[in-house]
Amino acid sequence: GVSGILGFLIVNEGGALGYLVGYVTAIVAAFIITYFFGWNEEKVTELFG
Repeated sequence: GVSGILGFLIVNEGGALGYLVGYVTAIVAAFIITYFFGWNEEKVTELFG
């Protein structure tokens, strides 16, 4: 849970920070990919066409 994540960050702040940044980056990248490529073709054509 969240408390476990926060505890981990407190105990291992240095290493956890890099892990957290990587984790957030992966979520953002997945969101962006879904945002741009998850649409149907009509919306993509409307936006870029």
